[in-house]
Amino acid sequence: MNDIRTNLGFEPNRFFRLAWSVLCPAIVIVLMILSLTYSDELKYGDYTFPSWSIILGWCLNMCFILPIPIVMLYAFIRYSDSRNSFKQRFRLLFVPDITKRKIKQQIENGSGSLMSSSSPISHV
Repeated sequence: MNDIRTNLGFEPNRFFRLAWSVLCPAIVIVLMILSLTYSDELKYGDYTFPSWSIILGWCLNMCFILPIPIVMLYAFIRYSDSRNSFKQRFRLLFVPDITKRKIKQQIENGSGSLMSSSSPISHV
């Protein structure tokens, strides 16, 4: 949320954080499941679309949706530290790499606390 605070100029409220992290993904998942279970014929006026066109449309749709969970699973398996708990490893999937490098560098340099700045340039 630091990047959002930097861009907005203020800390987002709890509703925004809850909506962005829980509500929106849940709605997208529910809509995806409901659209997969929708089995009526697709019609436009009197024309009924052939089943091959619907299958092609779903394949194109999956080409854009499936890379997200596939890359998440790959990153979880490949880059996670087995010394951390499952919950910590899952949470680290949502932390940008630049933030991870910054934290690691500060730990290596011996400065235990993260410095907060209002300037977006200082984060780069």
